Amino acid sequence: GAVWTQVQQAYAEFTQDEDVEVDAATSTTVGGSFLTMEERRLVEDNPCWIDRYAEWAMTRSPDGVPDYQRSLGFLLLSMTFGDRVFIPWQYGPEHPSLWAMIAGLSTLDKKTTAMNYMLGVLHKVEALSGETIDIGSDATSEALITTLGQRDKEASLLHTDEIYDFFAELFTKNYRVGTVGTFTQLYGGAVPVVIRTTKGSGNKTRARTVFGFLGVGVKERIARVLNRDSFEGGFLLRTTWTVAEERRYKKGDASVALQGAAKDGTYDSDMAEMALDIYERRERYSREDPTALTLTPEALDRFNEFAHELHVASAQSQDAVLEGGMGRLHGSVGKAAALLAAYERAPAIDVYHILAAIRQGEVWFKGLVHMLDAVSTSAFGHQQDTVLAFIVASKNHESLESSIYSKFKFKPSEFNEIIMALMKSGKIKRIDGTRWKAMI
Repeated sequence: GAVWTQVQQAYAEFTQDEDVEVDAATSTTVGGSFLTMEERRLVEDNPCWIDRYAEWAMTRSPDGVPDYQRSLGFLLLSMTFGDRVFIPWQYGPEHPSLWAMIAGLSTLDKKTTAMNYMLGVLHKVEALSGETIDIGSDATSEALITTLGQRDKEASLLHTDEIYDFFAELFTKNYRVGTVGTFTQLYGGAVPVVIRTTKGSGNKTRARTVFGFLGVGVKERIARVLNRDSFEGGFLLRTTWTVAEERRYKKGDASVALQGAAKDGTYDSDMAEMALDIYERRERYSREDPTALTLTPEALDRFNEFAHELHVASAQSQDAVLEGGMGRLHGSVGKAAALLAAYERAPAIDVYHILAAIRQGEVWFKGLVHMLDAVSTSAFGHQQDTVLAFIVASKNHESLESSIYSKFKFKPSEFNEIIMALMKSGKIKRIDGTRWKAMI
């Protein structure tokens, strides 16, 4: 897409403009790669828990997408350790809560299957601890506030399988009014105090929350209901985006097997063992007295360098929305590093944790870029359809160029792009210097 192409060019342009020396053997590369070759080898040669989780999930769903499993693995750690550790940033303590969006290609990439594996492990942790972390798959803003007000300091996960429907309601339905603002506050850890006249509703408690949010859906459907304004509000930039690469159907993609025969009864025992491991490690921490996870000096330096690399990769893409999301992405990577350290019971977040988290940040960076591309492409297609429909509805399916321009009030550059795209696709042709005709 256009945004991705701009991102790939950005680093080279930046270094040329700023006269920055680049060592091809050690520098970050263009196009959303933020690790040096040496750093990447270090991470790949020393697998972390996320690698083990993804490997386990992929053995259960070989046709799935590894990036889905990795992102969901971090979300799982967030919901099991996030309320028990925090990072003591200069601006204030921050619990490592994460939001995740999984956007893929219809059913071929097993998005829902990947989500169900993660929820399966989470539910077994719940059974071991006697706690509830998964609070459901949908909720109005009012009901969500009421529920979280009664769960002070607890981790709570809300998940939605068809996120397209949620977004459609969020940005168009009256009963979703206020939801964006509510979610924004919850992301920061505060449950809003709300007084309602209806008995049992609202929230009078100044509660804190570690709120996780998961949405799963088809990329093209999501792109049709969103626009760039949806991102500019900041709500969608708080989430991490994992977007599958395009691929064609191959034989076996739609095949099913019996669990017992195919996996020889090992599925449940493996999941139970993973849940027990998480539970036992989690119990070493206290929700009432959470543990501060600091960064070693070397880790802090590398983390701050990553912030600069994100700026370099986005600033010259000429996409203000992408650049605006880099602060949130940087913060999500910091949270991911903290979660790895928490699982390992490490005394501090070290350079390895930062590097492993940056590798995941590459996935989230590319996911955001691809989603912005999909939204822009969908919007451009809608603009073409609208202009074409206007010409078709005109007398003899012809319209003056000035009438089209006056009707839609596009910027000159936008107008020219739309008209040229319609002409190149054979949908319209110029009659004379002033009129366009629809070819129907």
